[in-house]
Amino acid sequence: MIGPKRYKKGKGGGKGRAMDWPDAAIRGACAVWAVRNAGVTKKPLSTKRIHQIIQKGSDIYDTPNATYSSTQFTMTGPYPSTEMELTDLTMKFSDDEELDKLTVIWIAAAEKARNRWPMSRKAKVKFCWHSELSEDEKSSRLRQYFVLDDIELVESTEDEIAIIVDGENTLDSLNSGRWFNRDRMSELGIRNMINETDMLWRKFYELREEIDELHVTMDKLMVHL
Repeated sequence: MIGPKRYKKGKGGGKGRAMDWPDAAIRGACAVWAVRNAGVTKKPLSTKRIHQIIQKGSDIYDTPNATYSSTQFTMTGPYPSTEMELTDLTMKFSDDEELDKLTVIWIAAAEKARNRWPMSRKAKVKFCWHSELSEDEKSSRLRQYFVLDDIELVESTEDEIAIIVDGENTLDSLNSGRWFNRDRMSELGIRNMINETDMLWRKFYELREEIDELHVTMDKLMVHL
């Protein structure tokens, strides 16, 4: 991207002027150019539509949530041996197909600009997350949350986004019949059960103390009767 022309001297021989564009502004300009020239829409993109793309793109940087769907699946069973096989899964970030495509183009262009890639070079943007567990202060239940570690850019046949959680590509894991991070999900369930059991015991002891105090009060009242 070519910046503004620099002047050795300002008007009247004063100090020269130059403009230093922030990286974020460059990435944003490249992303706007990319979605406007992607050929996805017949009409020019409105300002409102661009704001929608920016918002949806920001969501992808905040959380690894996506929608996975399949046109067909097979099931064998019955319970408890039921198995379900999904085929040809796709991953989307919006039910609006046009918005989904434009969001992917937006993010790909922004990351290409960040990494000084040519806009014409197709890339897969890999959002690499890891999951952690933390205890909710109000309920004492464990909650799973995600931390973005890195964003990688690799060559691809088309611009696309990959969600990597704890080292596993979520789409590939589902397409191969596996769910990512089973051990962590099991840990979450077991530890929540332990926490809830501890909480029940604490409530039991608190209630027993209240009953003991009530007995003492009743004994005192009986003395005066």
